[in-house]
Amino acid sequence: RHFQAYYDIWEICKEKVGILTATMLLCMLNWLLFSELITYTEKSNPDAEMRKEFASTTRSMWAEVINLHGEWPWCDYTTGGKGVGTIIGFFSIMIFCIPIGVFSAGFQDKIDERRDPDVDKDFDRRPWQECCRPQGPSVRHSVYEMLYAHLHPESPSLFAFQHKLLMWLNILAVTLSVTVTLASTLTFGYVCGYEGGDEEKPIKDCDAMDRLHMLGNFVDVSSLLFFAADYLMRFLATGPRHALSFVGLCDLASMVAIFMSMSPKYRKTIFPPNWRAVSNNRITIDDFIVPMRLVRLFSLESYFMALHVLKNVFYLNRLPLVRAGFALVSFWFVHATALYLNEAGHAGVEADEDMQHRYESVLRGLQYSIVHIFGDFP
Repeated sequence: RHFQAYYDIWEICKEKVGILTATMLLCMLNWLLFSELITYTEKSNPDAEMRKEFASTTRSMWAEVINLHGEWPWCDYTTGGKGVGTIIGFFSIMIFCIPIGVFSAGFQDKIDERRDPDVDKDFDRRPWQECCRPQGPSVRHSVYEMLYAHLHPESPSLFAFQHKLLMWLNILAVTLSVTVTLASTLTFGYVCGYEGGDEEKPIKDCDAMDRLHMLGNFVDVSSLLFFAADYLMRFLATGPRHALSFVGLCDLASMVAIFMSMSPKYRKTIFPPNWRAVSNNRITIDDFIVPMRLVRLFSLESYFMALHVLKNVFYLNRLPLVRAGFALVSFWFVHATALYLNEAGHAGVEADEDMQHRYESVLRGLQYSIVHIFGDFP
């Protein structure tokens, strides 16, 4: 009534009826053909479950419609079945998904028809950093041009070169910092170095993690100095706006986490094997150090503007997204309810207690339903 999502779906079906009918017929032929082939190849499969699922063409159709969408919940095929599966993977999946592409193109056409070019004509698509460019020659102007030359193609070549150099240094520093963070969560040095029991005792000198922490500490000191200098330059170039921005807050959080983890004693409490052992499974500040270090990745947003582009896409397409989201959510609820009605009280010969437990209520079944809607059948 308000969103007209299903009205758009009906209009797309009427407008694309010719190509949808042709592609649906092609999909049906593929479906039946491969259902029959898989039934033939799997009739002598030594795996009882495979023989059961592909016992007849009619029974195989359920499994094959999943396979033709690119999902393979059953994979212990015979040699012949693997050959058929290879053909499906290379050729048939793309054919089977043609109606989805046709429908998506039709929905895009509907979006373009309903879009009013005057609604968002005053929307500023520029990054906020572009609006902070200082006027006139000054130290602040020079720092700004070095940091944000990619936003102004007319910037002098010297600033462009400095910007690229700084960008690659930033990428290198972020890569090293994130690599050290991830590597420090490994436990290989202690798995082999301690024996179990009431009191863990070292069974040999296994100091791989100690060396890793020393190397990580060196990288942290170097990267923290670079990150701090970069943060101060951006604060100088754009004022407090960078400090209050999402990227600026991520920069600050990551620097605080890196600084806290520079203490050798504290470092061993926030990374395995002592992490969690000290906190006794209670949530403490130690649990947030690794995530805070990893948010350093968002600092690269200043160069690539990926989140800015994503924000613009969501804003400019907010109404189509609302309509599509309404259709998805309503279909999700209907699908979950249908599964609940069919699985919750199913007590036949092939009753599955796990399925009954998953769909014992509509609310419980929602999490499994959304997985199936997205094409996955675990």
